[in-house]
Amino acid sequence: MAKYDNNGFITELDKDEIIVFGSNGQGAHFGGAAATAVHKFGAKIGQAEGLQGQSYAINTMDSEDEMVDQIYRFLQFAKKHPELTFLVTEIGCGIAGYSPDEIAMYFEDRTKNVVLPKAFLYSLDEDIDESKEISLIVQHQCWAMLGPGNWDKTIWKIYTDKTMEVLYRNWGEKFTRTKTAISDDEYKKIFSLLKDGAKEDHKIEALDGTAWQYEQYENGKLFYERRLGHIYSIKPFEALGHLLYGIAKLKDQQ
Repeated sequence: MAKYDNNGFITELDKDEIIVFGSNGQGAHFGGAAATAVHKFGAKIGQAEGLQGQSYAINTMDSEDEMVDQIYRFLQFAKKHPELTFLVTEIGCGIAGYSPDEIAMYFEDRTKNVVLPKAFLYSLDEDIDESKEISLIVQHQCWAMLGPGNWDKTIWKIYTDKTMEVLYRNWGEKFTRTKTAISDDEYKKIFSLLKDGAKEDHKIEALDGTAWQYEQYENGKLFYERRLGHIYSIKPFEALGHLLYGIAKLKDQQ
């Protein structure tokens, strides 16, 4: 596992870990995480993008369009290499001048082996209340015509103390966050529908439209996972969606 210094900078990597840092068009890696990548993790001066040693460069300095294209290429690369873990630094948030809110949204459609810094997780409202034990995270995304990164998104975080945190965002806006209590009957119904839906599941990859994702935890460990996909004709999952929107008092987006 990677080691960090008191300032939060990576100092050591395991052999299957990669540091992801922000670069420029000239590959002049002379400051911040880029300099660390050169001195410790095999980054090459003059290489502006891609894998180099135990590091991966993304050019954040030339234009936002170029940066977004390179983030997309990185995410595709990470998807093809599940044996590696990619530790993303706060790319673009130094001399490039972007805020975490402006960068983090481009990492929403990432695979599990892409680990984001806390500032990005907070911007995406994917941070977990560490004082409580999580039992279920559900995501619902309604994809807009502009594609990934431009969709409505609702996240339910359900904790073992029967409290629920709900985050909702219309595309182009920031998340709104609410908290509510769940009754014993509602809590039992949620997990009953989840169990029944898993039995009937015939996973359909989501390319557009409306898609759902589930992560169930027991004793702090992932117990059941269904990655983002359609739930058409899976009645328990559809009923679960209606129930969650009802508890949150939000307009049902299914």
